[in-house]
Amino acid sequence: MRIQKEILAAKISRLKAIVPKQTTMAVMQGILISDGWMTATNMELTVKTILDGADPGERMIIPADAFDLIANLPGGVLELTGNKDSIRICMDSIENEFSTFDPDQFPFSHTTESDSVVTLEADELMEHLANVLWAVGKKDGGNSVMKALCIDCRDGEANFIGLDGHSIAWDRTPYRGSMTMLIPRESVETLLKLDMKGSVEIAQDRLHSSFKCKDYIVETRLTDGEFYDYKKMFAGENGKEISIDRKTMIDAIKRASSCAPKSTALVLSFTGPTVTIKIDSPKSKYKECLLLDDGTEEDFEIAFNPTILENNLRAFRSEKLVMKIDGPKKPMILQAGGTELTTLALPVLMHSGSK
Repeated sequence: MRIQKEILAAKISRLKAIVPKQTTMAVMQGILISDGWMTATNMELTVKTILDGADPGERMIIPADAFDLIANLPGGVLELTGNKDSIRICMDSIENEFSTFDPDQFPFSHTTESDSVVTLEADELMEHLANVLWAVGKKDGGNSVMKALCIDCRDGEANFIGLDGHSIAWDRTPYRGSMTMLIPRESVETLLKLDMKGSVEIAQDRLHSSFKCKDYIVETRLTDGEFYDYKKMFAGENGKEISIDRKTMIDAIKRASSCAPKSTALVLSFTGPTVTIKIDSPKSKYKECLLLDDGTEEDFEIAFNPTILENNLRAFRSEKLVMKIDGPKKPMILQAGGTELTTLALPVLMHSGSK
């Protein structure tokens, strides 16, 4: 096979994160070329990308040992030839042969079959996924449901939700269809790194979901469990609506939190047309007063973990946000005009010395 080095290196760059570093099946420590596609899998997640110019009859595995060499080759056309034991990489005066694996031993790739298919444009899908991924629980700690992003299509909307027990991010778009799936955080991170274009067909069966477009097929095992009633969490009057400037608030939070240990609560003290950012620690007592776009009729205080509050603010692109607060012990909701993205942050208890 003769192919432009830049094309092959770019494909490997997108797939190599899926290749397991340790596995009981050594054959998975490589990328399969077969039938004009490149495939990487760790059994939980499989990604296939089309390889233009490849002969449909060519079958070989590029081992992980070859990834760096291909990335560092000069620009131009390289030649790949391989069998079940070795693969040769040649380019001008450069030639190298790596040991490899039998492509016939590459593990079976699950194929999701479903009568229910959701279709979204790639750029729209990726935007919604990115808008809520930050709120999905990380690898360590928490239950498996919190470490998955929920796509919930019903009632004329496609809903995208992430939550970790401290924050919730909820984005949505009009869509007629019915489907609910919990996608592991790692699979969503992989999707966002791919250059998907055009329409993406999303299907699911009992254990898996697939994302298909012209150049990619992604198959991921789903997280088992029942997601939380996210709509109920956002219900209620939510009391006071306060307009804030996103960047101004983020900058003030960063200044305040730099003066105290990471876990120190940050207090927002609202008084008429102003909000005072306060943070107290044994070594520092920081205060900064900001002028609000519109004030409050009554004075009140609410406290947050500064990192959680900043993450909620950074989820938005709009600089003007609406903060909805219904008391010092109730969740804070953030919204912005012109978008369906909504976030929720849980407050922390204030100590008597915070005021």
